[in-house]
Order: sequence, then structure tokens, then C-alpha cells
Amino acid sequence: MASSEQLGSMIESVGPRDHDIETVVQISESEYVVHYDDLEVTLEIDAETDRLVMSAELGQSPSDKRLPVCTTLLNYSLLWRDTGGVHMALTADGTAVQLLTLFGSEVTLDLLDTVLRNFAVKARLMRAYVAKGGGNESPAETLIPLGLRI
Repeated sequence: MASSEQLGSMIESVGPRDHDIETVVQISESEYVVHYDDLEVTLEIDAETDRLVMSAELGQSPSDKRLPVCTTLLNYSLLWRDTGGVHMALTADGTAVQLLTLFGSEVTLDLLDTVLRNFAVKARLMRAYVAKGGGNESPAETLIPLGLRI
């Protein structure tokens, strides 16, 4: 099982490997934020349960479009096998959040680099979808252009 220090070192090392990352900031012993010019991805380490959780806030959909957007986000979460484990949630104030949980003991620097890049791409797509309030398509039709696999 990777320790918090080992995972933290990998998280700090991924910054220089990706020219799109502006900074990697350690918030606490177990929490880091990866800053892109247009996105923040939080990485939380739980060494006791061997988890590394990525999250990105996607914003809020227009109130009149919230139900179809939430329906799509729930459908997306149900497809966790197809999305590589990415799922969606809502904060108490209705902000959509994209999440991915990795087993810390399986994380390598190359894996973290690849998954973080793909996670950021997916978050940008989902953020745009949430901001515009979805579309006129069914949830299934909406998910195809959003991509599935991380």
C-alpha cells in the first residue's frame, strides 16, 4: 500500500510532466490541488483505505434545466464500467462535481499522469455541458459526445 508521502510525491511530480498544469499545491498532508489555467482538480489521499480521490467542480446548471442535467449526470454515473470509474455528484448548493477513485497501491507516476490528463479533459466537457444546461438530446445521446472512458 502506498503511503500518503509516496502518493504526495507522485502528485507533486506529475506537474512538470504536463505543460498544461500551472501549479500543484499541497493544501494539507493528504490534499493537493492541481491548477490548470481553466480548471482545478483536487486530489485527496486516504492511506487507511488505500484511496486516491480526484474531484473537479463543474458548476451549476440553469435552474430551469437542472432536472435534465441531473438525470444525465446520474445516467453517466451508472455507466461507471464504461467511464473508467468516473461518476458525478452534487454538493448541497447544487454544484455538479466529477469524481474518480483510484486504489493508491496501484497508482504509478505514469498512470497518475495519464488519468489526470484524461480526467481534466472530461471535466472540461462536462463543465460545458452543465453550464449550457444540457441539450435537447436524450441522456443516452448526450453521453456519447461527452466520451466515456478515462
